[in-house]
Amino acid sequence: MERTVRRNRTHPLAALLGAALVATLLTAVPSQAADDPVLAGELVPASDGPGPAVDNLGISGDTIAASWGGLPGVWTRPWVGGTWTKTYGDALYPLGNRDPFEFSGGVLGTTYGNYLVPKTYTFAGGQRTVPLGTGDTYLARGGTYTVRGPGNSNRWYVDNTRTGAVVGGPYPSFPIVDGRRAWTQAGTSTLVADDLAGGPTHTVRIADPCTASANLNDVRGRWLLFGCDGGFVVVDVAGQLPKFTLPRTRGTAGLGYGYAIWDAVVDDPENAGSQMVAFKVRSLTTGETRAYGPIDASYNQMLRWDGASTSRAVYRDKSYQVRKVDLSWAAGNPEIGARQVTGVRSSYGDRGARVTWAGTPANLAPVSGYQVTVQPGGRSVLVDGSARSAEVTGLRNGVAYRFTVTATDAYGVGQPSTFSNTVVPAGKPGTVTPRTKRQGRKVIVTWTAPDGNGRTVLRYLVKIDTKTRIVSAATLRTVFKGVKAGKHRISVRAVTAAGTGTAKAIAVRVPR
Repeated sequence: MERTVRRNRTHPLAALLGAALVATLLTAVPSQAADDPVLAGELVPASDGPGPAVDNLGISGDTIAASWGGLPGVWTRPWVGGTWTKTYGDALYPLGNRDPFEFSGGVLGTTYGNYLVPKTYTFAGGQRTVPLGTGDTYLARGGTYTVRGPGNSNRWYVDNTRTGAVVGGPYPSFPIVDGRRAWTQAGTSTLVADDLAGGPTHTVRIADPCTASANLNDVRGRWLLFGCDGGFVVVDVAGQLPKFTLPRTRGTAGLGYGYAIWDAVVDDPENAGSQMVAFKVRSLTTGETRAYGPIDASYNQMLRWDGASTSRAVYRDKSYQVRKVDLSWAAGNPEIGARQVTGVRSSYGDRGARVTWAGTPANLAPVSGYQVTVQPGGRSVLVDGSARSAEVTGLRNGVAYRFTVTATDAYGVGQPSTFSNTVVPAGKPGTVTPRTKRQGRKVIVTWTAPDGNGRTVLRYLVKIDTKTRIVSAATLRTVFKGVKAGKHRISVRAVTAAGTGTAKAIAVRVPR
């Protein structure tokens, strides 16, 4: 789901409460030159929908969502093929609700018509209602988290969408959630990125994005969107790519998966002297810009994009029909923090393991360290950024373990690697102390099975003087016949896949 923002925002609701009249909108914003042809999105069939006109829209991954003509409920259909299906019922989204719903990461957020009643979040396998008195809540991009506040405390928090558990805050200002980070502004050029997954908080300093005051409006990976006097500025957090300035808009500007998107009043090529509202998309990697539209500009502009996992947008055209646009041409890799570690392998040791991994290419900054995490248990081992292996000690022999490795750089913690192979630490088996019993020239040797120390005993090596006999693990005795008179030394050693244990020899005397 997109974030809709406004220049010099004083409250997040301002993104949804723009002027309503088309005439006012078209005269309040200067026309942008029609330097790009305005492309029409692909029409999404409506014949199998519940009504002729769409009220509200959403896009999440492979799913488009819409409400229709004041009818209750929210309908969905696949991005490709399929039909409109009523997925969210009348009670959740009642008749006459004209407020936009929230839809991201497969989570639907509804307000029952206004912001003075509880908001409900519906997701696969459950539902959560935010009680009144806790402040307004907003679904963050990706659907994992919600932003809550300010309530009476004038503080903002980030909650787990499904459980309601607080995972971040309090923050003095509205936090912009991107992935696992909550971004707040500590000054014009100082930003704080709080790791919602429990990792370290990072402070990032950038060159002043604006000549005057700058308000952080959106974050997507390495890209920051600031509202400045006269328009918006997109800044690369690492300062490696040039800034990009967006003109003043009607109110919609945001970031997607490697692109910037904003609305624009442009000349209507089909009606000389007239204007229309479109939206523009710029690849932040290549600089290519394309325009799409026209967009219906009455009541509540319907332009939504999935900036979390895909590069797709949907909008409502002037006839209140749904159109979709594939923005993969503009997509890039906007992620910050270290890249995901690959090639993680592990090998067992005695009460420990050795974990190795492939070198991790730098993203926006060199890797400064690696964290090896043990499962089960969650214990971690830290090594520096030049390391390609780590020794994990203090494990229990005989217990199965897996490991992940996570890299860190100056901009934050990367995603954990996939799990390594499973290993079971083990050492050599315990010492065997034999017992003997003599019957004439026969020597009967018995013993008790030792601790395998993490492995199953496979066999025993029973030795009398220089002669060794192999005995199966199921047999804890053997008999030596025809032993010559005299003094003899007898020992027993256990053998497992981890090695051969030590022996404790004893003496036995056979008389003449």
